[in-house]
Amino acid sequence: NDIDLETLNHINKVAKEIKKLLEEKLGCIGLSLLQNNGSAQEVKHYHLHIIPRYENDGIEFKNNIERLDPKEIYEKLK
Repeated sequence: NDIDLETLNHINKVAKEIKKLLEEKLGCIGLSLLQNNGSAQEVKHYHLHIIPRYENDGIEFKNNIERLDPKEIYEKLK
């Protein structure tokens, strides 16, 4: 929550440049960006994982969509 928008925008700009480099040098077909923070961190900080992706790479990000009721979420957020 403490990261300023200028720094956050710079990180995203660099991630975009890294994407081009990964495609060119590693032949990946895309990438996943993953940012996590919170209770799992001893030293709270922002970091961004840049994960090169390949067809049939076997990487799956599980989500909780089956357990979430969109109408209930909407009611809570409005």
